[in-house]
Amino acid sequence: MDMWKAFEKSTSENAFHAAAILYDKFHVMRHLGEALDKVRKMEYARLSGKERSYIKGQKYTLLSNREPHP
Repeated sequence: MDMWKAFEKSTSENAFHAAAILYDKFHVMRHLGEALDKVRKMEYARLSGKERSYIKGQKYTLLSNREPHP
């Protein structure tokens, strides 16, 4: 389901017998990406010199899947 609060509220009120609410991967990944970007920006501001240059350009490296699927 979408992570919109109205959907969550409606589901809990009208489908109270449901065992769990599952969110779609797109919305979970969007929130994860936003949180990771926030931390990356804070670290970039905190560091300087060589350490700062390492962080620059690494936004998508952390989100990439380097392990092959089984």
